[in-house]
Formats: sequence, C-alpha cells, structure tokens
Amino acid sequence: MGAVQERWATVATTRWAAVLGTALALRLALIAYADWHDEHVVVKYTDVDYHVFTDAAAAVAKGDSPFARRTYRYTPLLAWALVPNVLGFRAFGKVLFALCDLGVGQTLVQILCRQKLPAATAKAWACLWLFHPYSVNISTRGNADAVVCLLVLRAGLGALEDRWVQAALFYGLAVHVRIFPIVFAPAFLLCIGWQQPRKLFTFAFVSGGIFLALAAFFYALYGFTFAYETYLYHLVRTDNRHNFSVYFYSLYLQYGAPAGFVMGLAAFLPQLVAQGALVAALHRREDLIACMCLQTMAFVAFNKVCTAQYFTWYTALIPVPLSTLRAQGRLSLSVVVGAALVWLFAQGAWLAQAYLLEFKARNTFFRIWLAGIAFFVVNLGIIAALARALVRSK
Repeated sequence: MGAVQERWATVATTRWAAVLGTALALRLALIAYADWHDEHVVVKYTDVDYHVFTDAAAAVAKGDSPFARRTYRYTPLLAWALVPNVLGFRAFGKVLFALCDLGVGQTLVQILCRQKLPAATAKAWACLWLFHPYSVNISTRGNADAVVCLLVLRAGLGALEDRWVQAALFYGLAVHVRIFPIVFAPAFLLCIGWQQPRKLFTFAFVSGGIFLALAAFFYALYGFTFAYETYLYHLVRTDNRHNFSVYFYSLYLQYGAPAGFVMGLAAFLPQLVAQGALVAALHRREDLIACMCLQTMAFVAFNKVCTAQYFTWYTALIPVPLSTLRAQGRLSLSVVVGAALVWLFAQGAWLAQAYLLEFKARNTFFRIWLAGIAFFVVNLGIIAALARALVRSK
C-alpha cells in the first residue's frame, strides 16, 4: 500500500466514530443550509422528488393513497416512512437518508473486513462513500437512493457471511423499494450454486416471499395504480427530456410515436446481454459484490433513461472491487485517478451542453447526444477494464 493510502487509512481508523460523526455533521449542515438556499436562490437545493415524497406522505397521513400525488412512482413504504415530514419535522426524510448514508459506510467496512482487508484500509475505502460529493449531495437534497444502496449492501453482506435468510430479507426488500436490483438475482443464485438446493430454495422463497407479500399488501390497498406506478411504469417509460442515456436523442425524436415505444423495448436486449456476460464472468461468492457493482454500472449505462442520481447506485458498491484489486496489486492509484478524471471530463462535456440548452436556450440536443455517446464509451471502458482485472485475479 502506497504512502498516500497509508496516511489515508491512518486518519480513517484513528477515531472511526469521529469519522462517522463528521460525515453526519456535514450532511446535517447541508440539510440546514438547504432551507436558506431554497428561500433565496432561484435554482433550488432540495430535489423536486423530495416535495413529491412529502406530498405523498401528506396524502397517506389523511388516509388517502400516496398515488394521489401525481408523479409519485415509488413504493408506498417510502410515503409511510416520511409521514413525520408533515407532522412538524419537514427535514425528517433528509435526516433519514443521511443516516442511511452512514449505514452504507459502516456496511462497507464490514464487507471489506470480511474480504480480508485490514480494518484501517477498510475504513479508508468507506470514506470514499461517506465523503463523496455525490452521496453527500444526493441524500441532503432529499433523494432516497441511499435507502436501496443500504439494502443491497446488507443483502451482499448476508451472502458473504453465508446467512441466506438475512440476505434474502434485505434483497426482497431492496427489489420492492427499487426494481433495478432484480438484475442481481442470477448472481445471488450462482453464488449459492446448484449443489446447495436447500440454500437456493431458502433464498428464493424468502426473497420472493417478501417481495410478493409487500406487493400483494399494497395492491390490496391501492389496486393496479400501485403496480403500474411502482413497477410497470419503469418498464415502459420513455423520456423526451435530455439525459445521459445513449438512447436519449432517438427516443426524443420518436417520442409519442409507435416507433419510440418499440425502440424503448428493444433497448432491453443489449442490457440483458451485458448483465448475462458479467454474471457469467464473476459468479464466485467472493466476487458477488464486485459483480453487483459492475452490473449496476452496466445497468445505468445501458438504461434508456439515465440521470446523475443513478450514479449513486454504483458509487456505494465501487469501493469493493477497487479495494480488492488494489490489495492484489492489480490496480495502481494512478490508474484509478486517471479513470476518474476521464469519467468526470466526459460527464462535464455533457453537462456543458445541457447548461447551454437549459439556461441559454440553445438547441444543443444533438451535441448532448454526442456527449452522451462519449460518456457511454467511457463507462463501458471502465466496466470492461474492471471486469478483466477481476477475472484475472481468480
């Protein structure tokens, strides 16, 4: 381990409680700042989704359906959990999401220690999440993605510890909260192996049971609206607004036409190929969370709608493959930093064109699409490089 990483590890392990406290204090300060910012600045700090969550919670508090709030497309559990938002503590949800951030950091430490990293190094890598601008910004703006990140990591930890009931409980809940973790199912099943049918049955029965029980319960309460808004909408969704997706421009030009709908469905094919290839290459138990990380990166890259908040999903997982490869000497710090800079540059090129469109009213749709293609290629390069290094480490 290099001198820089050694110093980083020393700082992280000296007082882990102080590190967690600092991470929490940073988030609480930004949550408090958000109130002032939202009152005095035109571009708001608080995410529009947080207002959607709060409105849905208000509907639930009155005994109505959370789906009475137009554009609420999440599990009713989230609206129920955020009822304190409308009972005098409007920042409750943001604080809850910030605590989930800390839970992600602590779970990363447990996972990395389980994978034989020294405690100091594990805590240092967890700081990559705790103080990452994305994770700090997303939760304090009121976005709920830290919840599913925590559930996915707890499921992965349960698998690494051979505690399949725990893994299944968290996994079933994760898929209920956000449908995308369904792509991890083959990785979990191959991780167990067909030679252990009892564990396979336990995992499938418990995770499927949790998902179906929650789905049946909320379907009984809210009917087909629940099924469509929470799950089906995300399968048929097409978005004519600019986003990072490589499919954005084609869907924008075909929006509302039958060809656009067909194109949206066809986008699932390369997604399936990418997911299958990654699971086939990385199916050992010790590779599980690294595989989930690369699957998430591929899912986001190939998705027909891609926004910056989706990057949080793999930011929570990426310390695992990076730390593994660094510990094996298969990944230099300069390569990590270089890849991160290229990724940021590609994202910045996209954001520059999006800025001209949104704030300067220039027609930059085509250039946004070209920047999106460049960003897509960068992501594919990173996924391929990490997958190759992980396969060679076997």
